[in-house]
Amino acid sequence: MRTANAGSKTRKLNDVLLPLIERQPPPMYKSKQVTIKFIQQLPVHVPTFVFHCNLPQYIRPSYERFLENRLRENWRFTGVPIRMYFRKK
Repeated sequence: MRTANAGSKTRKLNDVLLPLIERQPPPMYKSKQVTIKFIQQLPVHVPTFVFHCNLPQYIRPSYERFLENRLRENWRFTGVPIRMYFRKK
């Protein structure tokens, strides 16, 4: 069951990260533009994020590092591993 608090956290996550992603979108790969539509944090012990996008197979490791750094800058994830998954929306 989803609580209102979980919904507000997801909204804040998207409100902060999606504008950053729009300003610096994933690089094109094989003439394809990757668009990240939605981000959610999974309710597990290790900070885990799912990025829903149109072409997850084209997200490059350098852009994953960019996203991880933005997560660390905006929330206190210093010294903890962050898991990120990219799934087709």
